[in-house]
Amino acid sequence: MKKRVLIVEDETNARMAMAEFLAMAGFEVYSAEDAVQALEVGQGCRPDVLLCDYLLPGTMNGVEVARRLHEALPDLKVFIMSGLSRSDCDAALGALPLSGFLSKPLSLWKVREHINEVCG
Repeated sequence: MKKRVLIVEDETNARMAMAEFLAMAGFEVYSAEDAVQALEVGQGCRPDVLLCDYLLPGTMNGVEVARRLHEALPDLKVFIMSGLSRSDCDAALGALPLSGFLSKPLSLWKVREHINEVCG
């Protein structure tokens, strides 16, 4: 069974490139461009893996999206992506159970490796 991956990224080109790459790698890929859409899509597709940008447009950041989806899906593997350093994000990340923190710019091959590692 294909693993379901939800990509939450407000930069259209980055979101589309990652979605296409992961789909070609054999994942069932869903995407969202903001927090509200991410929660809607996530509740519908019930992803195995969340790749979520830290900074999103609107009032909710990627950490809050991840927390809400993880509450509904306790087995969800969460990756936060950011151009900021991990230390800049640590306070907001708090006790969020992270599978990984991915620094931008991303290597799509490394993203695939990280997903494969946590999904077995």
